[in-house]
Amino acid sequence: MSFLHRYRFFFQVLLPVILGCFLLVLYKDRIRASAEIGLGKRTIAFKPKRGDFPIHIMNPAYVDTLVQGWKMRGSRHTILWLGNSQLHGINLYQKGQQNAVGMLWDSLQSLNREVVGVSYPNANLQELLATLLLVSKKLAVKDVLIPLFYDDLREDGLRTILQTDELKEICRTQKAFVSGLTSFEALTAEKTELTPKEQVSPDFEGIKETTQEKTERFLNTKASAWFNTWEKRADMRGNFFNTLYNVRNRMMGIDATTIRKMIPGRYRANLLAFHHILDFCNNKQIRLTVYIPPLRNDAPIPYESDLYKEFKMELRKECLKTGAHFLDLEKVVPNQYWDRLINAQEGSVNEQLDYMHFQQEGHRLVADTIFHHFVSLL
Repeated sequence: MSFLHRYRFFFQVLLPVILGCFLLVLYKDRIRASAEIGLGKRTIAFKPKRGDFPIHIMNPAYVDTLVQGWKMRGSRHTILWLGNSQLHGINLYQKGQQNAVGMLWDSLQSLNREVVGVSYPNANLQELLATLLLVSKKLAVKDVLIPLFYDDLREDGLRTILQTDELKEICRTQKAFVSGLTSFEALTAEKTELTPKEQVSPDFEGIKETTQEKTERFLNTKASAWFNTWEKRADMRGNFFNTLYNVRNRMMGIDATTIRKMIPGRYRANLLAFHHILDFCNNKQIRLTVYIPPLRNDAPIPYESDLYKEFKMELRKECLKTGAHFLDLEKVVPNQYWDRLINAQEGSVNEQLDYMHFQQEGHRLVADTIFHHFVSLL
């Protein structure tokens, strides 16, 4: 009998549990919510509320609550503002501060209108399309506001929280607005019916009917009662892989100023999603405003300059052709309101430029610019 076979219980059960507990203890006081990992140590995710209801969410599971608040306030003319972490991230936050969604909501009261926001970290245009389809089914959206982040066109697919039965049904009934996008078509692909024994959580895929699965299930049902860190294990995984990601970047000399190459296949998929957004808004008589987001200019931009200019020109032309409004907010936020990323999770005090997040005053400038744009449309 081999050594590994003789001590397989230790290697298959005890050792993974010991290592898992070690990681839980190691990260216990350092766990950030997964949605906040990429924000930087001095930036928080802010989701404003009005009364008991949110006006800005980061998960489509809360769309019903968003809509309920809208109805309670009188179902007024509403702008749907979609975005990524720039929309919900506030640098150097102090109690009582607001993000751009909250500020625009307050300004719109004089016009008897309001805005609601939905944002996700690194949201690509396919995900913004999915969110538009989901929210507009429940809320009478009159205006849509969408940023065009060049960096996020390197992202692809739909995150798990968007892969809902509701979106699957929309894909079946409104195929014209998702055609050609494999991320959507995969949702409606026929799947083999699973037996009750095979229906397991995605967390357990690949370990069905193994000792590891049985151990994990036991811990899943028992450990939550022992300490709340176990309940945060998904966030812990995110923190752990973010640490590995940062270590890899350091070893390869990659930092915030490194030029980010565009990935052709993903770029094309996101451009197709953008065309579907244009078509959907025209079809549903929703007024669309597209904007180039703020970008700091006290350092070289992390994109290939010529391609970035071409990207802006191409999408501006598409907006003009379809009647969508186009704003360039690239220079709206002065450099003093932007943050520097402090890489402290690995024990370093190294600072890098943050090209995405800014302080409350930056949010105010963005909100004011957009408010004046909507006033001009009256």
